[in-house]
Amino acid sequence: MELILIGGSAGSFKIASELLSSMKKDKERTVIVCLHRWKEKSTDFVKTLTVKSPFPASEITDKMPVLPGRLYVAPSNYHVYISEEKQFVLTNEEEFSFSRPSIDICFMSAAAVFGKNVTGILLSGANNDGAMGLSEILKTEGRAIAHLPSECEISVMTEAAIELNSGITVLPLAEIKKIF
Repeated sequence: MELILIGGSAGSFKIASELLSSMKKDKERTVIVCLHRWKEKSTDFVKTLTVKSPFPASEITDKMPVLPGRLYVAPSNYHVYISEEKQFVLTNEEEFSFSRPSIDICFMSAAAVFGKNVTGILLSGANNDGAMGLSEILKTEGRAIAHLPSECEISVMTEAAIELNSGITVLPLAEIKKIF
C-alpha cells in the first residue's frame, strides 16, 4: 500500500483541495490529510475538502483501520497516530508545535509503520510543524515534498522543512499534481 500524507496550516485548505481533485484513483493508494483547523468539529470541513476526491473519504476515528484506496482526514483537536496493526489511534495530549492535530506526529507515525511506501507533502503554514515529520519520512527512505514557498500563502512551514531537510523535493503545485 502506498501512503500519501498531505499536511498544512494557514493557506493550505484550497491547495489541498485542488491537489486531491487532481489525483487519480488507485486502489493501492491511501491518502491522509492532516491540516490545522479550528478546534470545533465541522463535518462541512471534511465534505468540502473531499467533494472532488476520487477516493471514498471519511474523518478518522479511533481504532479505524488504515485501508487502501481511501482518503482519511484528521479530526479537529486530536493527534493522529498509526499503530503497528495499521489502525488509527487518536489522542488529545498536549499540542505539539502549537498544534493538534500535529503534522509532525502524523508523519512520523506513518513513516515508522509504512517506511519507504510513504510520501509526505507539506503545504502552506505559519509554523514549523511538519519539518521533523518529513525528516522521519526521509530516514525511512520515503519521499518528502514541500510546496514551492513562493507559491504558498504563508511560507514559514515549507521554508522550515526545506532548511531542516537537504533531501527534500521542492515543487510548484503543477508539478506535485503530475506525480499523483
